[in-house]
Amino acid sequence: MTRIHTKKKTLLISFLTVFLFALFLSSIFLVTHDVSANSKDVQLINPLDTSKNMEGKLDIPKILTGFAMALLSFVGLLAFIMFVWGGFTWLTSAGRSEQVESGKKTLIWATVGMILAFASFLILNLLVTALTTPVPVS
Repeated sequence: MTRIHTKKKTLLISFLTVFLFALFLSSIFLVTHDVSANSKDVQLINPLDTSKNMEGKLDIPKILTGFAMALLSFVGLLAFIMFVWGGFTWLTSAGRSEQVESGKKTLIWATVGMILAFASFLILNLLVTALTTPVPVS
């Protein structure tokens, strides 16, 4: 019994390590300021300030799209973990039908989750484009 507990603990630690490493890499790619700029030159933009001309800098569609991209990245990472978990469960089932079914279900639901995540992103992207594109008046 302790051997199975040790395998689960090792698997959990390895998944957490991969998750934290991916989170670290995504935080590196989310940095948007110029690294060569001095710290005195960095200016933060207040997206709620309407007194200045903020056109093209930061607006609601950009915020929504950025949030959706971050959420989609997280869902992709979660789906990858679920694919690995389902495949690992299926491969280590040793012919036990309940573990084979559990692995198959995990793979199927991870695929369904990815499809729903991409579909929701497409719908959000279409809505943002449709609502922000100016319509020519003739």
